[in-house]
Amino acid sequence: MDDARSRRLKFVLFTMVLALALNGVSAAGRLGWQSATAITALVLVLDVLFVWRYRDAILGHWLLLGLIAGVLELAADWWLVARTGTLVYPGAEPHLWVSPAYMPFAWGTVLAQVGVVAAWLRTRLSLAAATLVTAAVSAAYIPVYEHLARSAAWWYYRDTPMLSFAPYYIIAGEFLVALPLAAMAPAVARARPGLSAGLGLLQGAWMLPAFMLAFRVLGPCAGALVQFACGTR
Repeated sequence: MDDARSRRLKFVLFTMVLALALNGVSAAGRLGWQSATAITALVLVLDVLFVWRYRDAILGHWLLLGLIAGVLELAADWWLVARTGTLVYPGAEPHLWVSPAYMPFAWGTVLAQVGVVAAWLRTRLSLAAATLVTAAVSAAYIPVYEHLARSAAWWYYRDTPMLSFAPYYIIAGEFLVALPLAAMAPAVARARPGLSAGLGLLQGAWMLPAFMLAFRVLGPCAGALVQFACGTR
């Protein structure tokens, strides 16, 4: 069990570094939505091959959870695009609702990655500590995508306070989004499809209110509960 957990963690860390490196290449070359689609597909295929090669049901169930949550995250994307006006997808690309067609799959792989990290932390820390560290990892890791996305011509933000190209409310939202993952880890480890799917529904249902709360606190250029100077890039 420890060998399988260690192998899974090392693989996930590898895919995280690989994705960030490829995102950096996309940003340097301003490669557009096609590169985002290709990177998402590559990481997903690597995940599936790993699950098949090592019969790793736990990673498979994290992917199931993540993909279901990624579909529900489309509602959060719609709210950020249509209601806040802060998120812009500039490319003429295939869409699901208002989001790029690859977005549910991108969220699926990222949530699986962070979920595996959360599960590993649960073996070494208390639930409270693992929850906070997992959320901090999410808040640090995922916004790097946000920073690179603008240069890669994938998406960008406007009319909201930002740290570089990542809005403060997005960083806070990614923290909030990851809060349930450590608590879900033991249930995902049971590798029961119905249970993992149900957890995916819960995770996905949490994502819209998480971003709404983060936006209320940090998002508006005026009237935020915690106000920063507004960026209009």
